[in-house]
Amino acid sequence: METQAKHSKRRAKAAIRDAEILQLRAIMRLTFQQIADKLGMSKAGVFKAYKRAVTMQEADRAKLGTAVREGELALIDKLQQAVIKKALQGDPKAQDQVRKGMKQRAELLGLNAPVKIEAKVVSDAELDKVLRQLPEAVQLAILEALAGASRESGKGR
Repeated sequence: METQAKHSKRRAKAAIRDAEILQLRAIMRLTFQQIADKLGMSKAGVFKAYKRAVTMQEADRAKLGTAVREGELALIDKLQQAVIKKALQGDPKAQDQVRKGMKQRAELLGLNAPVKIEAKVVSDAELDKVLRQLPEAVQLAILEALAGASRESGKGR
């Protein structure tokens, strides 16, 4: 049974080797076979190590992005705290600063992302079927509204 210390040491060596493989591939532009020959490994082993290194790098980048975003949000909070009282008292410059902070916060949090809308197209027959199920007064109101809209769109011609 392998001890935890041996396992940790083996993982550390593998991480160093993976980083070396990433460097040989990305910077030195060696092929997987060239790297395998240089390190005395199989081509498949080099490829697995390379993929592992790339995955680790992406995870590190995501963690860094989260940390930067949290730092930016904290700074926006501090800046807004400094001017919020003036903004609430009607100071236009302070109000503008608060608005800019709110806009930046929304962008950092992805609140301004486009909204996905799902639309269903129905045939005239389907629409007629639904309309017939409505009370007669509602049917007439809908038909009058559609006729009015049709007349309005024809006026600009």
